[in-house]
Amino acid sequence: LCFYTHRVIDGTVDLIRDHTVDPGEIEHVTVAISPRNATILRYHAPRTGLEAKFSIEFAVAATLIDGPPGLRHLT
Repeated sequence: LCFYTHRVIDGTVDLIRDHTVDPGEIEHVTVAISPRNATILRYHAPRTGLEAKFSIEFAVAATLIDGPPGLRHLT
């Protein structure tokens, strides 16, 4: 995944480790990123693996559901 998603993925992993998280009960997630990162992570509803690589929404959702995303999530 794109370098700009790594800190948010790490934070999500920490959240899961420290709290009981049921992805089915999550209504929404708010992620604060810089304007520069927002221009890079511009795919809000990715349809391909390449778009998912540049999607903060995908990175967080994948982490919550299946742990830190990797190549297997993009193919």
